[in-house]
Amino acid sequence: MNIFYAPPEQINGNRIELVGQDARHASKVMRFQRGDSINVVDGKGGWYKGTIIQLLRDTIQIEINEQTVKEKPKPELVMALGIIKKRDRLEFAVEKAVELGALNLFYLEASTPSSRTYGWTGWNQRLFPQ
Repeated sequence: MNIFYAPPEQINGNRIELVGQDARHASKVMRFQRGDSINVVDGKGGWYKGTIIQLLRDTIQIEINEQTVKEKPKPELVMALGIIKKRDRLEFAVEKAVELGALNLFYLEASTPSSRTYGWTGWNQRLFPQ
């Protein structure tokens, strides 16, 4: 299931306007068409299922069919992430962290890369002492 993001200001009444990169990804990469069902979140707990009613180059108009509000999970998941040089890898890591339920991300910068100093065994011993 693909889920797209639209900030609350792009949600008006029973309509959602998906713009920019998300709209281009939905139309060009995912090849959504008029009449297709689409899932959208607003980042504030709102989940929307809707139908695409208009597709333009950088904009998709969606009519909301179903709306639910999800409470924040308890406990909140906070993740720390080392800064990754390659942008696509960093975007992938952030995407996966959000899919896992992370509500907050902190980026760590070290003077020397820890991966060269410690192997996974060393990290596991430090993170999960027995």
